[in-house]
Amino acid sequence: MKLVVKNGLVGVEVPDPILREMESEYVSKYPDQPVLNSHTVHKSSESRKAGILGELVFGWLYPESQKSEDLRWDFNHSGKRVDVKCKYRNVDPDLSKHEASVFYYQTSNRMVDMYYFMSTIPSFRIVWLCGYISRQMLVCHPNRKVWQKGETDPSNGKVFRENTVSVYYLHINRININKLVENSLKIGIKNA
Repeated sequence: MKLVVKNGLVGVEVPDPILREMESEYVSKYPDQPVLNSHTVHKSSESRKAGILGELVFGWLYPESQKSEDLRWDFNHSGKRVDVKCKYRNVDPDLSKHEASVFYYQTSNRMVDMYYFMSTIPSFRIVWLCGYISRQMLVCHPNRKVWQKGETDPSNGKVFRENTVSVYYLHINRININKLVENSLKIGIKNA
């Protein structure tokens, strides 16, 4: 496993087999258009590929986790139901300038225990491990911001297409990279 550190965050270089699997899964899931369901806001192939990639990388980094068959969350990991959120960005994420965000309606899904946030960039070659937070803590976090549909973030000009709750990466739990590397050595993860 190759790691990259930048802007206060750690990223993992994505091996070619995972990139090929992302492309294959994208083609099979979205043969006509990149729409997930009636709530789909980001109708771009990049956003769909980022979501697929996030789940593949999570499974690669945490092979002891089990992929959920219930579509309301992605993985069962360490006794928690985890929803993986991987955001497509045009720039590398920054610990203090970028935020973890979830559409507000998703926070009512009590089946999710934990959100695990990642970001990727146009090449999809790096997935940044941005942090994690419990659903309950995100909903009541003292530093969270709830954006209303149509509202504009003055810091970057982003117009929100749905009500969204967000909190800066700085305010969520960091990924324990030492533990992740130790785990990868135990189970033999390497770039394929």
